[in-house]
Amino acid sequence: DPPTTKAAYLIVMSTHDNIVAYKYAWVNDKAYPSCDCNTNLGDQGGCLQGLEYYTLQGEELATSIANLRGFSGNLFDAHPTPSYTLNLIKKSNSVCQNVVNSCISPYVVDTGYTCANLPVDETQVIEYGITDNSAGPVVLWKIMLHNHDYPNKRRVSFGPTEFFFQLKLFFNANRGIKTFSGTRSITEVAQETCNTPDALTMLYDSSKPVSRFIKTMGPLPGNAGKITCGEYCLREQRCVDAFYLYSYCLIYYDIMPCTSTKGGDVVHFKASVANLPTAQPTTAPPSVTSLPN
Repeated sequence: DPPTTKAAYLIVMSTHDNIVAYKYAWVNDKAYPSCDCNTNLGDQGGCLQGLEYYTLQGEELATSIANLRGFSGNLFDAHPTPSYTLNLIKKSNSVCQNVVNSCISPYVVDTGYTCANLPVDETQVIEYGITDNSAGPVVLWKIMLHNHDYPNKRRVSFGPTEFFFQLKLFFNANRGIKTFSGTRSITEVAQETCNTPDALTMLYDSSKPVSRFIKTMGPLPGNAGKITCGEYCLREQRCVDAFYLYSYCLIYYDIMPCTSTKGGDVVHFKASVANLPTAQPTTAPPSVTSLPN
């Protein structure tokens, strides 16, 4: 979704999902899932050989969305503690153990639980602090020791699942989409480069996970290249900073922004968004002098 969308976000993921991995580890320029994607869906099998791209999942995905709404946490920092818990999965030690045994990876998510001591309310509800009052909430339901199967706890036999009821409660509490209207602009600021994350490191060293969130374009030589760099950031709605250095353009997105700068022979483009005023009626509504009988 574009960054101007203020819809409520509910992310539901399981820690031992072997189809949509809960988390990835970035090791030696490759991403490895928390559970091998041992599925017959397309060519996704055998992900433990390593993927060439890094995918945001779980807490990292929720953080990236919440950052657009004023949340100050970093993608790779500690995440908010759960607000409360839910019981979405029918308790079964044997089923749980099969799920755990089927999650094959050196990078399995450490939930701190085993099937024997897993609480009845196995799902943690993590709410991300939103400071933008016009924005919808961002909530993660983290289902412990569960796979990709549909959450199966029911209030009564053959009735709707608890998952269904909780979804309805969430959607009812967050009806509609709150929209934002604004206009983007680009300003060329003083000669400076990004200090954190360091632009030169991002340009020449792709071994750090953070580098996967910074787009490198080039070479783009000459003044035309500089103009192209600024124009690209203007068009890319999630671009907050662009740095033109050594004929390359580095695009920093809101998901992993440049948090500090330092002096340098580098062109820095800064993106900003201005709110548009609410349109006023062009004419006054007609007055009512009398009501019909």
